[in-house]
Amino acid sequence: MKIFRVIIIILSVLLAIWLLAPIYKGVVHIGMLYPLPFLAVFVFFAAYPDKLKHLYTQYKAVSIIVTSLVVVAVLFVASVVGVCIHYANVAPESNQTVIILGCQVNGNTPSLMLYDRMNTAIDYLNENPESPVICSGGKGNGENISEAQAMKTYLLKKGIAENRVFVEDKSLNTKQNIAFSKKVIEQNNLNKSVAVVTDGFHQFRAYRFCSQNNIENTALSCRTRWYFTASYYSREVLAVIKMILF
Repeated sequence: MKIFRVIIIILSVLLAIWLLAPIYKGVVHIGMLYPLPFLAVFVFFAAYPDKLKHLYTQYKAVSIIVTSLVVVAVLFVASVVGVCIHYANVAPESNQTVIILGCQVNGNTPSLMLYDRMNTAIDYLNENPESPVICSGGKGNGENISEAQAMKTYLLKKGIAENRVFVEDKSLNTKQNIAFSKKVIEQNNLNKSVAVVTDGFHQFRAYRFCSQNNIENTALSCRTRWYFTASYYSREVLAVIKMILF
């Protein structure tokens, strides 16, 4: 049992480091932070199992309820991650309309995640010359230009013809990305079958919002850098809960 407790402590510490890894790139968000208290509790009780045994003895009913909630939470998180991985691997078809979902722009400079999304879209656009592309994303805090404009500028610089590039620069979240991009598709008579470009963890929500807007879609998932993966999947769990509730 001691070895098992040591393994729990080591894994919890490693996961905490992985969650905090985006700090190295100057990125901080809620997905990095909210799991830390739970990991601290795991480490504490793994280090001091007698404390856990005492709590179960003194507060048996409460302990059973808390344990049940923890099990449900773990199963829910595992299910969300599994669903996200599934929808990240819905392969795109040929010559679909590409929608690139926006991501942070630092002043005028796209973030690393946005660069990865744009480069993934460019590879597809070069292989599918009949595909138009919609750059979707408004202007948020700390952004001098809209995410859509930053994307368009980069795509043109990389040789994508301007007549293939459409801009949707009003959206402030994923739901609006999809709804407003649908209007661009309809206004310009673009192919109604779309390939959504975003990180894999994001594809499930993109799929749900496409379904709500009667958009047939596939996933064009970019790679997520390893130091972002844990924290953004963590944040996505909260985003999925919000999507379900609201």
